[in-house]
Amino acid sequence: MNHYPLETQQMQHQNLVAPTWAMRTITGTSAADDPFEAVLVGLTDDLSAGMNVDHLCGPHAFVGALDDEDTFHRAPKLSQVVARVVQSIKADEGISTFTQYAMMYWYWALVRWMLLPTKEAYREIPALARPTPSQLFVAHPRVFDFLVSPKLRDLMCQDQTTDVRWITEGATTIHCDWTGALVGTLCKNGLTREFDLNTICKVSAHHVMDSSWTSQWYTSLTISYSHILPGARIGHSELQ
Repeated sequence: MNHYPLETQQMQHQNLVAPTWAMRTITGTSAADDPFEAVLVGLTDDLSAGMNVDHLCGPHAFVGALDDEDTFHRAPKLSQVVARVVQSIKADEGISTFTQYAMMYWYWALVRWMLLPTKEAYREIPALARPTPSQLFVAHPRVFDFLVSPKLRDLMCQDQTTDVRWITEGATTIHCDWTGALVGTLCKNGLTREFDLNTICKVSAHHVMDSSWTSQWYTSLTISYSHILPGARIGHSELQ
């Protein structure tokens, strides 16, 4: 027994005995300005109302929804809401970048697994985004699940702050390095005929991209974290 509500304790117990892909992150601590909680609540309500999960999520992230209004309206709802989140975070960039495509793929894969916790959905999540033990056993605001750094996700779950404004601020500076040409990152999906990240980019999402979510992101988090939690000093190496 612990201090958590019975429902949360039941989820913790289930995570102890469930296979990794079937474990669920423990949310429940409310936080202001948490865009992902609103996303999950809305999509979960759609499922409760009878919408088919495959229809809701689609077979892949419709990354073209970031650039084209017609594609946006054709896209499954999950791609629509994720595109809106990415565009709101990267509003100052104007045109789409590889970072936006990578963010959309990352967020789409993670939210789909939260809605449909299958082995296949779990494998689609970039390795760096997969939940840490703290996320699986410590109640926390939903937005923590979408931080790039596993170490930072653990720190935030243990700290239990509910002021997440610094996360929104820091997320505007996310940058994902990509050495190839932007035009070569997309391909037409054979099933939907809509734009998707190509195979090389998806493989990179599990390897190269994981070590490329750096640049201004870690610097911004360190500065913002120290403002919200005076005395905290987090170096780049500690966040990996």
